[in-house]
Amino acid sequence: MSRVFEIATIDENGFRGIFYRFRSSLEIITADLKALIKIFGKCQNYAKEGNLLIAIESNELPLRQNFVKVYLAYLDFSAIFACSSIVSTELHLRTYGYPSLAITTVSPEKEVAKVLT
Repeated sequence: MSRVFEIATIDENGFRGIFYRFRSSLEIITADLKALIKIFGKCQNYAKEGNLLIAIESNELPLRQNFVKVYLAYLDFSAIFACSSIVSTELHLRTYGYPSLAITTVSPEKEVAKVLT
């Protein structure tokens, strides 16, 4: 699913749509985590036998593949959650007349100089 489509979905469905998206993402992560947990159980057995590294390297145990699925699903959820939170916060700030998240009185250059001195 492209990010443009997801942003359009947020715009069209509001909170109901984004909460559905969060739930769907977390269900995917949960399913992928359950599969990874099973692989970890098998890893323990292979480790007891002294064959863990061979099983992983030969893909007899799909540890890397399952880990990547969990990691990518988490990154997807994290990105959408962060974007949604920022958009919601910015909307709240503008609605009530507060300064934007993008406006800061802190100078990054001055902060870095403080740390370096």
